[in-house]
Order: sequence, then C-alpha cells, then structure tokens
Amino acid sequence: MGPVFRYDARGGTTLKVLLIGIRQYQDIASLSCDVLRSFALSDPEIASRCTIRIREIADTDDNVAVVEQEDGWDPDVVGFSSYVWGHERCLVLARSFKDARADRFVLMGGPHVHGIEVDILRNNASIDLVSFGDGELVFRELLSRLLREQPLLLEDGAGGIPGTVVRHLHGFQTSQGPTDDVPLDERASPYLDGSFFERVREQHARTAMALVEEHRGCPFRCAFCLWGKNVKKVRWFDVARTKAELDALADHGVLDIYFTDSSFNMKRDRAKEILAHLGKRSFSWVAAHFEAKSLDHETIALMEQVENLVAMFGLQSVKRATLEHVHRLPDTRQLADQLAPLMDTRTRVILQVILGLPTDSPEDFRSTLRFVQRMRKVPEVQAFHLQVLPGSEYWIRKEELALDYFPVAPHYLRSAPRLSPEDLGRMKLDAWMVVLYKNFDAFGFSERLIDAWK
Repeated sequence: MGPVFRYDARGGTTLKVLLIGIRQYQDIASLSCDVLRSFALSDPEIASRCTIRIREIADTDDNVAVVEQEDGWDPDVVGFSSYVWGHERCLVLARSFKDARADRFVLMGGPHVHGIEVDILRNNASIDLVSFGDGELVFRELLSRLLREQPLLLEDGAGGIPGTVVRHLHGFQTSQGPTDDVPLDERASPYLDGSFFERVREQHARTAMALVEEHRGCPFRCAFCLWGKNVKKVRWFDVARTKAELDALADHGVLDIYFTDSSFNMKRDRAKEILAHLGKRSFSWVAAHFEAKSLDHETIALMEQVENLVAMFGLQSVKRATLEHVHRLPDTRQLADQLAPLMDTRTRVILQVILGLPTDSPEDFRSTLRFVQRMRKVPEVQAFHLQVLPGSEYWIRKEELALDYFPVAPHYLRSAPRLSPEDLGRMKLDAWMVVLYKNFDAFGFSERLIDAWK
C-alpha cells in the first residue's frame, strides 16, 4: 500500500513555513501561532531543517499586499489559525497563496474549524489539511512527515495524523486519536523561550495586550459555544509556569493581560496564588472570567490588590427556561448577593448578557437588563449579539430551532421564531442605553427613545 498523498519539498531538505494569525484588535497579539512555532522548534530535526515565520494581520492590512510580501519569501507551507472574526479572510488568503504556487501545502486550524472540518475542505480546494484538537502535536508531526517525505495517509485511509482531516480518494478521511498526550508543561512557552518578544521586536508590532493561558478546556457545555464541546477535559498549566509567564510579560513592558480561560477561579486556591502574584506586578489592565459562586472574602481581597482588574461574569439571561436551554444554570437569585462584596472594591465588574437567545423574547431580554439595573452599585454590562457558530449545538439544531443567521462569519442571528430583525435592533438599543446610562433610570429613557425612534 503506497501513499495517496505526498508532499515533496523542493530539494527535500528544508522547509519554509509561514503561520498567519488574524488580530481581532490592533493592539492584541495572537498567541496560537507563537505556541505552534515554539513547540515545533523544540524538535531538533525541525529546528535544523525548518524556518518558521509568523505574520499577524490587522484590519488595516491589505490582502493583496500581504500575499505579495510573503510570497516573495516563497514559503513551502502556509498555515492559518482561524477564529470567527477572521475566518472568511483566512479562506481568501489561503486561496491566494495556493494560486500563487500550486504545490504549496496549506493547512488550517483554530477554534473556528471544529465541526466543519469536512465542509472547509469540500468548499475550499486550496486547503490541504484541517486540524482539530490541540494544534501543537499535529503541527509538529505534519512538519516531520513533510521533511521525511512520508505520506499523510495510506490507501486504506490508515496512518493519518491524529486530529486531522485530509482528502482521500473521492472523499475525506478523518484521523481520530489523542492530540493532548504531551503534558501542557512539557510544551514550550513563547514567553519563556523569548521568541514572542523577539518576533514582536523584529516586526515592530504594536502589542499592548498579551493573552495568557492558565488552563485549557471548559467544564461548561453552552449551546451557543464551541469551547466545552470540543475541548471537554480541563487541563492545567503548572502555576509556577503561569507566574513565570506573567513576570516575563511585565519585564518586557507588556501593559495589558487577558486570561483566555473559561473560569479563572474554577480552582479557588490556584486563583488566589496567581492573584497574589499579580498584586506584586504593575499592569495597566488585567481581565479574566470569574464564577460568582466561587468567590469568597479572601479571593475578593486579593482581587482588590490587583491594579486595574476587570472581572467578567457570564449572566446570559435571567429566564430559567433560557438558561436550561443553553445548559447554564447560574442561580440569579443568589448572584446579586455573591457579587455585592466585590462591588464595594475597586475591581471593575462586568456582567455579560446575550441578546438573541432562541427562547428569549424581547421582554425577557429587557427583564435581564432590569435585573442588572436593580443590583446595588450597578456593574457594567456587555451585551453580545448571538452568533450561530458552526459546530455549536445551536448550529447543529438550526433547522429544528428555525434560526436564520448570516451564512458568513461572524454568523450573527438575523431572526428566530420569537425574534424578528426589528426586535433584535430594539434590543441592541436597549442594551446600549443601559451601558450608557447604567446609573440612571435607563429603561424609562430607553423606552421613550425607542418610541421616538419608531
């Protein structure tokens, strides 16, 4: 049985690899490409035979200019880390890089590909491989096979890289298997090996905010989200490593920190240790997601010691039927009491809600905003328009739930049986009124403004 897919690098001895990440905001550095590069280069063979370059793309960058600039370097492999805000752009760039050189190997991974791996390959001939799960092991194994000119798949569909989907005969082959069998702490850190800071310096990239992983995975199974669905097992980095990364970022002048974790204080003692460490450093902004039920007086006291801490809490809705529908059941009756001690500190508290949840009516959404308004020392509110993310439960059940949404990313909901486009527009305006006038009678003003608007 011979290979049905083989990639021969020119000369067969070295590879030029380009990794592309899309910045959601101008000043926020992506992390995924740096993590992939650091782990791959920890392999001596790859380090000696591969040159891995990272290109971060901002909103202001022109696609044509990006391809022209990077094609001049002539990479053999181009990889994309895709999330909802940059997915469509990744697809356009992948096509352009493939058009520029037909034998170029193009791969795509990232949070946005989960659940639609085959669709991506079916609809995009320019992409050769889609990776799901932890990307580090997939990327390292892929480069090793390309360097050794080994097949990615055998004729019978066996021998594939775990965590990948590739074309096979007249269809597609998914290769299952663990992509997390290397402990997190054995994976190189771009902050600790210095490669992140070297890249930022060489590229003169403006980086005010850095992303920090404290753990991977999510214990929740929210119907609107991919997080807990695709990475179910929660795995933790050693707390000493997390503290060392924070020190490295502070020592290199990074001002803002965003923890990417689903719940920063899921492990209470661990959170306290990191908060105590943060209290000894000077950042201009630190943000993390917290669970209200895991707050205690010691945690709140440590939070107050962190300069400019932003604590985000997911409320989503106060309607119990809606929370059951999305598989989240915070006790809203206790939430106000749980947050009350925190509201007396300097910590900036943000409650996050979602407009457009299928079982919410416009009045249900207003009830959620009223709940926030009635809280003592009203916190800030972030209202997110529901996105029907491919691969999520809502996306899988879109026909059953009669969800109409934009077919291209970011896939905002357009309408649902209980929500017209006009309803969604008014709900957005209501949310803005609460954000702008949260310390006043926002709803009285908001409803009068909507009447005038109509």
